[in-house]
Amino acid sequence: MEKDKAYPTTHQAKILLEKFQLGQNIFEYYPMMQVKEITVWDYSGDFLCAIGKPVVREEFGLSRYDLSYDFYYKGKLLFSGNSFSPSPLHSCDTKEALADIVGWLSLKPGDTDAEYFDDYTEEQLRFAEFCSDDLYLWEEELRGER
Repeated sequence: MEKDKAYPTTHQAKILLEKFQLGQNIFEYYPMMQVKEITVWDYSGDFLCAIGKPVVREEFGLSRYDLSYDFYYKGKLLFSGNSFSPSPLHSCDTKEALADIVGWLSLKPGDTDAEYFDDYTEEQLRFAEFCSDDLYLWEEELRGER
């Protein structure tokens, strides 16, 4: 790997996340950046998802992994959480795990029960209604369906 394309430190990645702006693809050399604590994925310059290091928890005698995530749309943090549990069929640091998160965030009214959106902010609900189809295209691409 060339020196100028080396992966950033966690601190550098967080600074990049803070400076992410509309139309600026800050990860032009690599769509996935592995850093010590987070993995950052970028799609089309509009969507950016940072996934934290998995935390193991026991559930019904089985090990499950919880991921923290921050999801940005056009440079603004839109969704954030720390207990997303991807499919146990894939490793937590793969594009399949990202596809699970992206698919979950691409739900819109009519896709599931109305109560699902009760805790959404006005901005999140607007995103779900008008932008989630674009996010769904990213999920399809990640799963190789497009």
